[in-house]
Amino acid sequence: MTDNNEHKGVLNAAFDWIIQSVDSAESEQQDETASKQQNDKTSNSDATSFKQAILDKYEEVSGYPPIVDDYMPRIKNMLKEICNGQYKKDQIIDTNDTSISSNGHSGIVFTTEAICVKDSGNSTSKFIAKFEDIDFTYLKEERFLGVDISALELHMKYGSTYNLSTTLSSLSLNDMQELIDYAMSLYEEKDKLEW
Repeated sequence: MTDNNEHKGVLNAAFDWIIQSVDSAESEQQDETASKQQNDKTSNSDATSFKQAILDKYEEVSGYPPIVDDYMPRIKNMLKEICNGQYKKDQIIDTNDTSISSNGHSGIVFTTEAICVKDSGNSTSKFIAKFEDIDFTYLKEERFLGVDISALELHMKYGSTYNLSTTLSSLSLNDMQELIDYAMSLYEEKDKLEW
């Protein structure tokens, strides 16, 4: 009988240990899930606050809020053709459709993360410049035979330089530089906070 009682005691102790281990693992998993959900909420609120900050700066620079283009076929084309499918409609700050038939196949898209350009009339005909990857901007003002050929140079951290001569509707190159520099500063602040 003593052996049976000892075996039962060992089995009960082992069973209790297994139950505690499972409960502990479930508790850790619940904590990880809650932490992930909180991080997702923080990330979403960061994106929302970034967008609002850029919208506020746009209004400060231009004197009015950007006009929202709700014509979905054009927006879909712009996101696909100009932004290579990398961004979503809710990330758009402003656009300038330069295509002949206004179908969104060329132009400029300013998002919360990057400036996307696909325009044969622009100095650099196609590029996507993420604000966090831009090292600095420089406004190169030039005239040739009385024609203004000025461009905003976007010097990237990895060595490339993109020239921007197309702007958002009714914004000057100076305004574009101020807006891009501001968006860059938001990402620089974010990087400092993460370190």
